[in-house]
Amino acid sequence: MLKSNFQNKTTTELKKIISTSNSYLPEAVLVAFELLEERGINFSDDEIELRNKLIRKIDFKNEKVLKNEHSLFKKRIFSFILDFLFLSIISYIIGFLFIDSEFLRFPYEPIFSFTLVLFYFAYFNSSLSKGTIGMRVMELSIVNSNNEKVSLKTSLFRYFLLVIPFFLSQNLEYLLPNTYNVDKALFWIYIFSIFYFIINDKESRRSYHDILSNTTVTSSSNSFSPSLVKKKDLKVYTSVVSFIAIFFISIGVIFSPNTSNFEYQSTQTELLSNNIEKAFSKYNSVTKEISEIKNIDKVSEVNLIETNGNRRVLKFVARPKLFSNRDNIISEFEKIIKNNKEVFTNIDNVNLELEYNINMTLAIFNLKNKSFQIRVGFGEEDSSLEN
Repeated sequence: MLKSNFQNKTTTELKKIISTSNSYLPEAVLVAFELLEERGINFSDDEIELRNKLIRKIDFKNEKVLKNEHSLFKKRIFSFILDFLFLSIISYIIGFLFIDSEFLRFPYEPIFSFTLVLFYFAYFNSSLSKGTIGMRVMELSIVNSNNEKVSLKTSLFRYFLLVIPFFLSQNLEYLLPNTYNVDKALFWIYIFSIFYFIINDKESRRSYHDILSNTTVTSSSNSFSPSLVKKKDLKVYTSVVSFIAIFFISIGVIFSPNTSNFEYQSTQTELLSNNIEKAFSKYNSVTKEISEIKNIDKVSEVNLIETNGNRRVLKFVARPKLFSNRDNIISEFEKIIKNNKEVFTNIDNVNLELEYNINMTLAIFNLKNKSFQIRVGFGEEDSSLEN
């Protein structure tokens, strides 16, 4: 475009641009050299030296810009990883402190995690703070089109755009009777959207939430010059997103089960309930002891009576709030069984299983201790607690 603007200039005007090169951009001076060369003009040694100097200067500038682009991209990735690790650690700490709380299970847990993540990013990356841990370590900041730190309102909007698709994709199966793979389609569209725009925007490495909120992530040495997304890039993006959606939803529709998630869960619950009733009806004599065991602090679930061949096993599951409760629970459990051993004559083993479970968006932990068994069906001398 610069060359077409200089086409109509006379030879004298082009020579003047070269002689006053300090008043023009290096790119403009090189275009003047190119046009004069096409017109058959010869250059002096000083002019040739000036031309080579300008070429080296532009090459160095381009190399520096390219290096900054890659550096900014890497910094954003590392910044996100650091923030993700920090939020995961916080989630694990909360999970272990309140391991038996209903608020760390659906439907409360997604709301809690969403609020935690949104507040962390929106508040600390706004003008009210100096940045998240990842941003500080990588020396990055979020600025608006005026190269100023964003307000809390803008930061909330920016991170709402980034966070809400992820949480929807992770919890859609609990909100809809049958997702038909919409949750999977949403997740992969979300991942694609983040990286597609960052990779294509070579100048400022902005993602979709940066573009929609008119912000960018920048290092302290760079400034932000907003640029429009090219129509060609938007067409490619729309095509790929449409393909992802059609692909996953089509598979979901074709291979969808006849029953919805809700219907399936209800059926399973009904079967489990019926099986427990049938199992306990065979051992009415242990009803009182079952109630006593359930009253032990933190024993929260009674499972089916399991029959393995000729062996009959009654299993209980305890979910302790703290790991330190383990020995107390086992001791109380053993005491109740042994004090009422005569009523368990039709059962070979009574098992207690300790289960520690955290199932949060950013923290997943499942640990099942090996069952603790009290052998009650072989006489007093064989009674023992087994690990």
